[in-house]
Amino acid sequence: MQTIPCRGRQCRKLSLFLMAVVPVFTAQCAKEEAVEPSPTPSIADSVVFPDSLRADDESVNEFFMSIIKTCKEGDYETFRLLWSAHEEPITLQEFQRGWQADPKVTVLDLRRMRTEEGEVVYLLRALVKLDPDLVPEPERDVVLLFRKEHGQWRLARAPKSAAKVMKTATPPGESVGASASSNGISRDDDPTS
Repeated sequence: MQTIPCRGRQCRKLSLFLMAVVPVFTAQCAKEEAVEPSPTPSIADSVVFPDSLRADDESVNEFFMSIIKTCKEGDYETFRLLWSAHEEPITLQEFQRGWQADPKVTVLDLRRMRTEEGEVVYLLRALVKLDPDLVPEPERDVVLLFRKEHGQWRLARAPKSAAKVMKTATPPGESVGASASSNGISRDDDPTS
């Protein structure tokens, strides 16, 4: 590092200049460091998941919220990893179209069930409201299936018969765990255990 000789007036002027500039420069740097990246839109603004419907198995609730978080962040690749290996997830275009329409998700029902093979699965029914200016069907009543694959919860489409039972047992707007379903999935003791 090379030093610059400083004599008399030059040295005082340089010192005064540095005393004036350094605090301003330091303050500007501190402001720039304090600026945080824009936060991901709040999940709480997008989803209503009543405590009365939450599963006793907290990993199920966390899995559902991780799906919502991943979707809000627009992370399609991570979303694909949350999907069951047994079926193809929705397309990137469907994913983007749905989440650009600012969805509001209200969980209506969550049930623990057993398949005929004895596998424990969860069916979640939700009312999804989208921006009517952006999509042709702004309100959707959906049923999703959560199943364990290699020790991890994965998302899948619910069998049509199970979805039909979930939708007829609980009218939109009501949140209750109710009756048994058929076609390979049966009610298991408590609706949210």
